[in-house]
Amino acid sequence: MSDLRTPLTSWHEGQGAKMAPFAGWLMPIQYEGILAEHLHTRKHAGIFDICHMGEFRIEGPGAAEALSRAVSHNLETLAPGKCRYGFLLTDKGGVLDDGIIYRFGPDSFMAVVNAACAPGDLATLRARLPENVKITDISAETGKVDLQGPDSLDVLEKIMGENFHDLGYFSFRESTWQGVPVLVSRTGYTGELGYELYLPSEKTEAFWKALLADERVKPIGLGARDTLRLEAGLPLYGHDLDEGHTPAEAGMARMMTSQAEYGGKEGAQAVREVLVPLQIEG
Repeated sequence: MSDLRTPLTSWHEGQGAKMAPFAGWLMPIQYEGILAEHLHTRKHAGIFDICHMGEFRIEGPGAAEALSRAVSHNLETLAPGKCRYGFLLTDKGGVLDDGIIYRFGPDSFMAVVNAACAPGDLATLRARLPENVKITDISAETGKVDLQGPDSLDVLEKIMGENFHDLGYFSFRESTWQGVPVLVSRTGYTGELGYELYLPSEKTEAFWKALLADERVKPIGLGARDTLRLEAGLPLYGHDLDEGHTPAEAGMARMMTSQAEYGGKEGAQAVREVLVPLQIEG
């Protein structure tokens, strides 16, 4: 089977990006080089094609209570306009996937999950949620661009014509760009100031090009995305997180604050071996 393509794949190829399969998708690994792209993100601003990620809308009467029993995220203390990181666990407490859940209203949510895990996540959530709670896979119609780096706030405000200084960490706001709906999330995977931006997939390339019109912005491939998250000590599913280990073993016990009886809760704090971070001088 051929690799899937994001709305930006043709653009990447046209720019001479080094392309390779990743999680079933054809993705850009680097443009000018991993080190150069890493440093540019740390000093200015980089944009990342993250359209391969999975997005599910979860809504309906009782959605909050039902979703609380399906995932480890503490939804009881999650206000509308806020999002939270957490896990979808096996019945024994191993990690099926990690991801962020966004709350739009009392019983209206969006789950953002890893591309390789998306089909399994959808099946697991469907099985755990009651029939009256609707889960819709919106991945194909959703584009996602991550804008990361110290200049990202200024770049975002310039292109959107809106003040985002008051948007706190792990908060989000629904906005528009040239009449296109854009969900602006103050989150990211680099350890930098940054934003994850969701918009209709067919508008992604135009938005991507508009961001690149700012001379402070460069496209960043998956190679530097990996070195950036590693430098910041952020886990990658399939490497630092997997079904064979619990969140506690991955150093994520602090994330497990939900009081709900969610799937895998009993085993989630079990520790047999631990992931050890190393800090290297230089």
